[in-house]
Amino acid sequence: MKSPYGPSSANQTPKTPPPPNYSSRGVQLRLMMLVAAFMLVVVIMERVRDPNLAFYRFFTQEDPYSDLQNTPAEPIDTRPPRTPEIFSGDPLGTIRTVSPIHKLPSRLDSTREDSLQTALLDAWSRMLSRLSSADRQILLKTLKTARDGGICSRDDHGGMATVIDHFTAGWSEYLKLARSSLENDDENLSAEQIKAWQKLVTQLENHWTLEVKPALDVVFEDRSWKSDEAQVLEKLQSLLHQNALAQIEDNTLLGRGVENAAWFRLLDTLNTSPQTEIQSRSTGHVNFIQLFKQPQEYRGRLVTVRGRAKLAYFLQAPENVYGISGYYVFWINPAGGPNSPIVVYSLDLPKQFPAITGGNPLQDRTPLDENVEFTGYFFKRYAYRSEGGRNTAPLLLAKVPDWSPPRPFKSEPLPSMHFLLLGIVGVAMLSGLLAYIAYARTRGPSTTAQRLAAAVQKAPDRLEVLAEIEPVNVHDELRQLGHDQQ
Repeated sequence: MKSPYGPSSANQTPKTPPPPNYSSRGVQLRLMMLVAAFMLVVVIMERVRDPNLAFYRFFTQEDPYSDLQNTPAEPIDTRPPRTPEIFSGDPLGTIRTVSPIHKLPSRLDSTREDSLQTALLDAWSRMLSRLSSADRQILLKTLKTARDGGICSRDDHGGMATVIDHFTAGWSEYLKLARSSLENDDENLSAEQIKAWQKLVTQLENHWTLEVKPALDVVFEDRSWKSDEAQVLEKLQSLLHQNALAQIEDNTLLGRGVENAAWFRLLDTLNTSPQTEIQSRSTGHVNFIQLFKQPQEYRGRLVTVRGRAKLAYFLQAPENVYGISGYYVFWINPAGGPNSPIVVYSLDLPKQFPAITGGNPLQDRTPLDENVEFTGYFFKRYAYRSEGGRNTAPLLLAKVPDWSPPRPFKSEPLPSMHFLLLGIVGVAMLSGLLAYIAYARTRGPSTTAQRLAAAVQKAPDRLEVLAEIEPVNVHDELRQLGHDQQ
């Protein structure tokens, strides 16, 4: 019989899924797989911290000069441009082109705005030609002593006396030649031109007699130079340096005696200047093509080059008055190409840079693969011998390469096997505890409604019996009971 109160609520009770059976092999296997996956993740997290892994380097290594990798479309011929000629005054192996080097003017020109500077360069070129190699070394040593604010040794007095005598005789002849030239061209010159010539000759005479000679005579006074005297010798050093730069020839080997003055003067300037100052005075970044095709434009100027150092070695320097003992020679592949080297002579190495051997450059060579940047003086287009014959390359003089060491990586050792086993056991126990809690929470009914529904499901016949009982009116039953008692 159907219940008068409608359908039983027991029929609407949602079915609860049965809890997992943790004693079955399938559930246990899944739990063990979860634990193993967790431990595998821990091991992988430790291993990927090592940057030496191949896949790590593949995805993270970047070329800091990738923006300059614009290899020229046309290959560059780095061989000497002309058939070399051998001259008796050059060391064995020197390469020279047929074209002559830049020569200073041999006649004075009073019509040019820079006539005095040109005349001074011409005059001092003649003065230096009167000196022997030893006399030149004494002069350069004296100029350096004056620049450093020192006092010349008495051992150098005799040498400087000889130098000054040569200069005095040379200036006398030079001024005599200038006046003779003025008298011979008197008829072809206007009054204004004659006046300009006379002024120029007077300036040259005063330059020697009133400025340079008194400053050089301080050598014999056993004292340091005053500021104005030191400035005079500094100007003389600048003139001599310009003359030395004019003696540099491209497409030649190193070791030419006439280039030593410029070579060591530039190195001394680098050695006595802070690296930050050198970098601030640079004309900027230049590439291989600029230096290779325009050596006259960049000669003696500070430039910055980038590339990857592939080879280096150390060389002892010849004896010099500047105290330079040696330099590190770098062969670098320039950033942006082509596949031709730039040669850099560097006075020092940065900290933590790979050690470089020295001695025999043909044997004691250190292979490298380091990104470097040099700021230094461009010297010349240098000739060298290679497997393919004679080639040329830009040559720079620098103080120290700009290089960043690789970031240190401190890899902690992997946990020991004992520690790993303890971890696995701990994770397994934790997994078992969580599984037991979940099982206990899903084992039986947890709410009053669920318990009532369960009771109804257990005794459905009782509800049908109660439904067949007729309802009784208590008021009518009491009235009937009183009537029966009367």
